[in-house]
Amino acid sequence: MAVLSSRTVIAFMSIIAVVLSITPDSYYFECEQYPGDQWDQIDQTNRECMREDVDGVDTLFCHHWECEVPECPEEEQVTWGDGCKACPGSCSEGGKIRPEGGDSFTCVDNTNICSCSNQGFSTTLMGYNREQFCNAAMEQ
Repeated sequence: MAVLSSRTVIAFMSIIAVVLSITPDSYYFECEQYPGDQWDQIDQTNRECMREDVDGVDTLFCHHWECEVPECPEEEQVTWGDGCKACPGSCSEGGKIRPEGGDSFTCVDNTNICSCSNQGFSTTLMGYNREQFCNAAMEQ
């Protein structure tokens, strides 16, 4: 029978606590929702977040995505700001691969307009709130 030291048990419990603490508390439309004090504990890979005060509580709203798989050899792939890879002649934004010179598209923040050109990725810089960011239904 294997005996675990108290240090092993404490380390194991610490790992479980960290994993559990970064699970979204809830969802707000298309966003994961976290307490604002968990910013440093959230895995930022393939995720974009915004912070907003909700009824006096600091809250994070995050989009998470899986990366599309590029069709070129791995040694040719370029890693983009969204953490995903794309082939030369394309960009990645929000996990989606976009061709250079293709149509403009709505950025992952659901507000700004993005495009991919031979100079790289570009975006407008308009502000937004959680309703826009999370693609919430807007009241008329």
